[in-house]
This record gives sequence, C-alpha cells and structure tokens, in this order.
Amino acid sequence: MEFMQCWIGKKPKKILNDCINTVRSHITNNDKYTMISTTNFLNDTSVNWIPYEDYLNELTKDEKIKKFLSIIDKYNYKSINTTKSDIIRFKYASDNKDVLYVDTDVKLKSLPVFDINKSYFAPNKNRRTTIDSYIYYNGNNTKLPKIILNKALDNLLESTNKGSKPTSIRTKAWAFIIFNNIVIRKQVEKIDHIHFEHLENTRI
Repeated sequence: MEFMQCWIGKKPKKILNDCINTVRSHITNNDKYTMISTTNFLNDTSVNWIPYEDYLNELTKDEKIKKFLSIIDKYNYKSINTTKSDIIRFKYASDNKDVLYVDTDVKLKSLPVFDINKSYFAPNKNRRTTIDSYIYYNGNNTKLPKIILNKALDNLLESTNKGSKPTSIRTKAWAFIIFNNIVIRKQVEKIDHIHFEHLENTRI
C-alpha cells in the first residue's frame, strides 16, 4: 500500500506533526509513504517526498486543471489550499493504485482491513448518509477518482463560464457534491470511525 499525505505551507505545528506520525507508524517494509509538500520538513530519506510546486506544475499540463487553478488563484479565498489538496489527492489516486490518502489533521489509530477491489471514503461527521475524502482509499480503482476529478472540474468551470462567481462555500465543496452523488456513493465503502480521529484543522 502507498500512504499519501499533502501539506501546503510552512512546517506544520506539533499537533499536526503528531497526526502525521500516527499515519507513518502503520507503514511496513512492504509499504510506501509519499508526502507532497512545500518543503521537505520530515527530513527522512525513507519518505518519497514530492515538492508541491513541481507536482502542481505537472498538473497544469492538463488544460482543465490549469484553468481551474487560475480561477481559484484569482479568487484566492481562505480555504484555497484545501481545494488544491483535493485536486492533488484525486489526481494522485487517478494515476496510482493501492493509495491511502489521509489528511494531516487525522490521527490514524488503526489501519482498516481494505479489500483492494473496493474504494473507501471517510464518513461525514455531520450527515449520516454522506461521505468525505479526508481519508480515502482507491484500491485497484483509478477510474473512480478520475471520474470524480473530471466531473468536479467540469461542474465548476461550467458554472463560471455562465457568469457565476465562485464563492468560498461552492469552491470548498467543489468535489464534495460530486462524490456524494448517489451513483458514486453506492460504489464505495465507509471507513469506520474506530480507526481514526479527525481533528478537522482545515488549514492544510
């Protein structure tokens, strides 16, 4: 399995570093740990560190992503890094199998037993039926994150082309409304709360 996390900004505070360490504590010799971040703050040669700017530059080779990023950069709302992290997690899971993405404000208490032929999302704390992507496992399915990413991009770009101005709420939820479509929700499993604690520090 590949564990993947993302950090945009200066070195995270101790409380988030502690969360990151809970994720890394589950890594075995057969696993890989990838951190996409602004700086190599973990300073560990066992980490597959991908510089954030390099990864983002690679993403902008896709004209749709490039246009989307230009729109949100122009708007530059408070939770912009959360949206950029959304793009990264779904794009990475579109290109790589057996990826477990975990937000940096999640304490991973235990590792769920995943079926590699299924995809898993975290449950939404406030709504029983909905799911969230602060923890996400794609298994062998790279098609599903690709569908989510493309539909979410199309949805926001289309509304912008029609003259609708992006708002903080709409842009923060740009992917949430797509993967919570009933058709997609029926394709995934939920990760039980017993495996983690989500601190919900949205500044990532």
